[in-house]
Amino acid sequence: MAVRDDESSAGGVDPFLTFVYSIAQELKDENLKGMKFLCGKLLPKGVLEDVKDPLDLIVKLQEENKITEDNLSFLTELVRIVGRRDLEQQIVEYERARKDQQHLGTKISRNVVSKATPQSLPSHGTTPSPPRQDLDTQNESISAPLPQSMPRQDLEYAATQNESIRDRYRPSSHVETDGVPSLGDTVDQTLTSRDESHSGSITARSLMLSPQVVSDSQPEQAEIRVRGYQAELIHDAKTENSIVVAPTGSGKTLVAAELTRHHMTSSVFPRDYTAIFIVDKVPLVLQQAEKLLEYLKPTLDWFKVDQLIGEKSAQLGVSMSENQAVVLTAQVLVNHLKGKGDCKTISLTSIDLLIFDECHHTHDNHPYNEIMNFYHDLKQRHPRGKLPKIIGLTASIGTGGKMTPEGALQHVYKICANLDCKRIVRVKENKAELAAHVTPPEANVQVVPSRRVDPFRTRVVDFMQALEREYFEKRPPSQCQHGTQQYESWIQSMRSLMLQTSNREGEFCARCLIELSRALVVNDDCRTVDARTYFQRFLNEILRLKFEGGKALLRGRLSKFVEDLIDLEKTPEALVNPKLVYLEQLLLRRYADEPDSLCILFTKTRYSTQAFTKWINFNPRLCHLNATRLTGSSNDEDSMTKPQQQEVIDDFSKGISKIMIATTIAIQGLDIKACNTVIRYGLVTDEIAMVQARGRARAAASKVTAVHPSYRGEQKERANEEKEELMEDALHEFEKIDPQIVAETTASLQADSFRQREMVRAQEQQIDRGCRYDMTRIEFFCKECQSFLCRGDSIQKLVKTHTIVTDDAFKDNAEWSLLPPKTGSPASYDGVDIGGRVVCKKCNKRIGAVVSKEKVSFPALSMKEVLWSHRGSSQKKETVGKATKKEFDKGFRDY
Repeated sequence: MAVRDDESSAGGVDPFLTFVYSIAQELKDENLKGMKFLCGKLLPKGVLEDVKDPLDLIVKLQEENKITEDNLSFLTELVRIVGRRDLEQQIVEYERARKDQQHLGTKISRNVVSKATPQSLPSHGTTPSPPRQDLDTQNESISAPLPQSMPRQDLEYAATQNESIRDRYRPSSHVETDGVPSLGDTVDQTLTSRDESHSGSITARSLMLSPQVVSDSQPEQAEIRVRGYQAELIHDAKTENSIVVAPTGSGKTLVAAELTRHHMTSSVFPRDYTAIFIVDKVPLVLQQAEKLLEYLKPTLDWFKVDQLIGEKSAQLGVSMSENQAVVLTAQVLVNHLKGKGDCKTISLTSIDLLIFDECHHTHDNHPYNEIMNFYHDLKQRHPRGKLPKIIGLTASIGTGGKMTPEGALQHVYKICANLDCKRIVRVKENKAELAAHVTPPEANVQVVPSRRVDPFRTRVVDFMQALEREYFEKRPPSQCQHGTQQYESWIQSMRSLMLQTSNREGEFCARCLIELSRALVVNDDCRTVDARTYFQRFLNEILRLKFEGGKALLRGRLSKFVEDLIDLEKTPEALVNPKLVYLEQLLLRRYADEPDSLCILFTKTRYSTQAFTKWINFNPRLCHLNATRLTGSSNDEDSMTKPQQQEVIDDFSKGISKIMIATTIAIQGLDIKACNTVIRYGLVTDEIAMVQARGRARAAASKVTAVHPSYRGEQKERANEEKEELMEDALHEFEKIDPQIVAETTASLQADSFRQREMVRAQEQQIDRGCRYDMTRIEFFCKECQSFLCRGDSIQKLVKTHTIVTDDAFKDNAEWSLLPPKTGSPASYDGVDIGGRVVCKKCNKRIGAVVSKEKVSFPALSMKEVLWSHRGSSQKKETVGKATKKEFDKGFRDY
């Protein structure tokens, strides 16, 4: 082995030699696998096959001048990507120490390292060297630096000296000699040793030469490892805009974080970098922000991330200036791109990176696609202008509802074009490792028929048919069975017809039929008492209203009808629901086999989450599961606030609650790792939602069961499985296509979409930009009693969103009062406080809310709760149409 003359004479070991060997010793076989993959394009295949351990690989990289004493950046990148954050930090601190030492006029050499030992260390095959010289004398005899490439035996020799050196390499208070820091003086002061897991190696902190005091008592960040398949995804996605397709639970957020780190640290000014992480649902904002901070903060101490929800939603510009990453929902970014409400307009050119979570939503009118339309408009108009990089994350791109291979492939092209991604990145080389970490759950479909004899349904359907004959000339189509979506669509059309003809009793009857139909749905899935309670809530609401004439008579009939239903709850047929019996048996078997199981039960409606929660918690055989419910956020009575949602998720993750009843809000994205049982109860979805619901079961030996009342549901499940196979085939086909063809096809699709948007914009410009309605001749009425409320010119827009009534005469037709907001819910949006209710003075129906800005309160109308007409016209219309709302927005003056 070649040893330098000065090394043999002084008996020292070069610290760089020792340090690199210590790094190699701490690398594990699983790290080596990922590092070899990353070096696949750098080293010949034959050379990589000869690499048996990390030391071999480091030697080969030194021969390629990728690892040198003056440049360890390649080694730093390797250990970071394979998840060895501890080694990355050691390398960073070692390089910082070298720079500090050079700045102070002292070089790291074997002379300094020799002071770390009480006696000179013998060179391999040489006699012991004489005692060390004084520091000044040694510094005069510094020889040339080590060659760029070091043979393996040199590194192995460092190992023979490592044992006597490493025990003395401990962080300590710095002691100076003649004003110059001395590593010998530092290591002579022995402190408490580090963790035993690191005691066999020289750490980067051991080589700290700066005058700062480093304490071993500082808490260390938990190590976050990047698996081989994740390293593959990162490597393939970092060169261009890409869609990362990987199963739920495979760690796509970590992949996104590492891609963010790569692009950020590769920029000229990393701290001025702006990454926007876009999610589809509000509960995911906090979760993904915490993940980004957890993954990036340990090694980028200056990294900051912010989440925009509630009151902060209008502060994107400020957040971007103070943070490197911002997590938000798509609509928040759309509002800022449009300058809507209090949101100050921003441009996509001020953003460096856009990450779309669940990017399969990027089509049609989804907010994801609205964002990308802004992107494509910029791209088409300024081809050479600055645009953000794009990363899409999804577990399933889907087929867009297509059932043919050609249609599925076209859908893949469309998603790629919308996201401006010419590449779909999937795991190819490390499939075995992916399969080991993401095990598909056992899935089955169970058909459980509804009650054979159902007195509740019979009684309710008879009552509904009687009302239909009495109030409507038309009958529902034969295929519209009561308690189905088809029937509700039909009755909604009848309600609109009643409104147009000013038939107040008919409109009220239609509303009652809608609620009775929904009660039938609850009865089919849950207990009869839950169905009756559901309709009772609606009845209690209308009992508070002031009715006259036919509406009052119908309300009396409804009250008598509900009283009769109470007796049906106690019949044997009503007490037993076969689907609940099956569900109870399923849960008992699951928790008997694995008492610590965690289960998510997906159901269709928010109210049904309440019904199932009550049924489980009052069932003596299931109550120990401590069921909780999870729904979305809204003003609905059955909704949940964001703090309530987070509390439920935390309790479920900790096992305090062993079963969570959830709507589809939990299907996508929520990270609940310990769940091993998923039940989809009567929930018919598309193939993407099916894949994602299945992905909620992340624990080993998980099971997913779909419960349907008929074979139609089972057929839908089979059709989804076929679409899933079609999607997989389409992705395989897409990966075979020449990249140039992909680029041309996506460019063509983008150009077509741009031309269509330009045509729409041109047509809008030809239309008079003013409101086509004379707002002085527009009148608004209560939807319930159709009494007059106000004229159109008395309504103004507060922060471009809230329709406030500023006419004092409005007090003659409506009443309002300030009420405390719903506990835990945000009481402010766009700088406007919302905390009261506005009701019609005649019927007591709620028609809006009280809003306050700068301590001044206004009554604000809800356009969904009012009718409108031209003055003098007997025909009153709903304001639900987008075109009508757009015209009114033009006509309402800004406050």
